[in-house]
Amino acid sequence: MPGTDLAVQSLTGRAQLAPTTRCLVLVLEGQVIVDLPGGRFHVLDAGHSLQLPEATAYALQSVGGTAILLWHSPR
Repeated sequence: MPGTDLAVQSLTGRAQLAPTTRCLVLVLEGQVIVDLPGGRFHVLDAGHSLQLPEATAYALQSVGGTAILLWHSPR
């Protein structure tokens, strides 16, 4: 979304990420597994969100099809 600190993403598989700033991910549609270091994970359904710390590698995996995510990275 131009001019804002929001981004929308369609996720159809697995994505490896390592953000340089903290961010909030909100699932708008579908279901997503967030794999974190140390064997920790979260399962997010539509309407659920998770604050992700900066400089932490993690993976996102859509479950059963496409998930639509909203990202908020404060400037």
